[in-house]
Amino acid sequence: MSSPSITHATTPASRGCCDTIITVQFLGRVEIITKRKSEEVRIKEESTVSDLMAILAEEHGGRFKTEILDPVKGGLRSEFVVMLNRKLSDNLKTPLREGDIVVLMPVMSGG
Repeated sequence: MSSPSITHATTPASRGCCDTIITVQFLGRVEIITKRKSEEVRIKEESTVSDLMAILAEEHGGRFKTEILDPVKGGLRSEFVVMLNRKLSDNLKTPLREGDIVVLMPVMSGG
């Protein structure tokens, strides 16, 4: 069984039998931390948003783990949100499917 991996948008994805490809877009501070606007990520079928965050943390390391993820509560820090296919997703256990678009971004606020 192959491990999850990141396939950058400029590199064609070679697929295994049970791989699912999703697109992850990074906005605001997340783009600065990852140094990317987007990337394609190869995950196992039935992976969740939480699984995706673990893959991204492994790929992007230090600042992603300390500034985006909450090591005490698990999941994202409160100043970040995930959108899945243009809808706000507050459930990190949501399963991902082929072709999904996940946007990771800071919470927008203002008056």
